[in-house]
Amino acid sequence: MIIIDTVKIVKVLRASFWGVPSVLDESPAVLRTAGLSKRIRKEVIFDDIFPAFPKGKVTAITGQNGAGKTTLAQIICGLARQTRGHILMDGEKARAAVRRREIYHCGIFSGRRILILDEPTSGLDGQNMRLIAERLRSEARNGRTIPVITHDRELIESCCDNIVDVEKRSS
Repeated sequence: MIIIDTVKIVKVLRASFWGVPSVLDESPAVLRTAGLSKRIRKEVIFDDIFPAFPKGKVTAITGQNGAGKTTLAQIICGLARQTRGHILMDGEKARAAVRRREIYHCGIFSGRRILILDEPTSGLDGQNMRLIAERLRSEARNGRTIPVITHDRELIESCCDNIVDVEKRSS
């Protein structure tokens, strides 16, 4: 379900351009990072980031290709290791095995609390994109926490409550 590239800096924006607010501390975050950093050899993928994913919300993870959105998702899921920092679930540090059970094996019908989707509308027509958007809104209303990696502006406008913008690190 999750496939990755590289991140450099994650910037949380107020995103008036997208018409939805950024991740704020208005809702309790089921899932958040604390000082998360990732390096591969000498390359800094991202450093000291703090994205949060509130309960009952759909959060878009956006950014250019190669910016590290999928790497961030893999670390959150326990499929890759961070260099530094912590993943917090319900305010407590989560080990990779716990994250894998809680996130990686989740699906719409699994009853899991957290769904992480990577480009769920890629290649879909408008009608099917709207069906996905409605399902995501419905799952969020049922209390699920849903980070969605996407470039699809229409999906973001249709169902996302928050945006985490991952910026590609300049050389």
